[in-house]
Amino acid sequence: MEWRRIGRFPNIFGFWGMQATNALSAGIDVMVGGLFLGEAQLGYYQLVKRIANVAALPQIVANWSVIVALGKAHGADDAIGIRHAVRHGARIALVPLAVLLPLAAAVITGVTFWLGYPMDGTALAIAVLLLAASATNVVFCGNPVLVLQTGLEYWALMAQIAAMVLFGACLLLLLHWSESPTVLASVQFISILASNAVLWCVIWRRLRVDSSLFAIITHRQVSERT
Repeated sequence: MEWRRIGRFPNIFGFWGMQATNALSAGIDVMVGGLFLGEAQLGYYQLVKRIANVAALPQIVANWSVIVALGKAHGADDAIGIRHAVRHGARIALVPLAVLLPLAAAVITGVTFWLGYPMDGTALAIAVLLLAASATNVVFCGNPVLVLQTGLEYWALMAQIAAMVLFGACLLLLLHWSESPTVLASVQFISILASNAVLWCVIWRRLRVDSSLFAIITHRQVSERT
């Protein structure tokens, strides 16, 4: 792995910072939710989140399947090879997402009834928002592996920090209207969508590579990296 410098900072700071913020952002919603949600609400939220996370597994599988090809293509300065690897990963992720998303929704519904938790608008909103958050990670499945293999870790760190700031700001704003788990799920979805979208824009501007599932159907004529 090549450690480039971003201004005064070696990119290794971006790598370890990205890992640390990933670990923090993965559980920050639960930690913050414990400050204002009741035990039953927080427990249900955590359960739904764990089930919904199953739908995000295609991202992990797709990334591991193309990580070597991406590293080789980047090392050879092969922009076409990078795009082909990302497109291959998107194809790998698409079908499992289409299967796991409704499966996770069915499991959440069954578990909700089994626990006797009220299947009202709040429960439905939590499920939809957390499933949407997992689906968003898969839609932008190429983001994590691309930043790791092309020296963009520092940009990923900045995107994560911005998403966490957005999470806090949105949460403080929405808590004035309601202290429900729906608010927590909404803010979680917004922050995940924002961080992925920002990172997609960075990757597109610097590499001219579409890191989303839309890489399967888009065939844009792009210029070589500068």
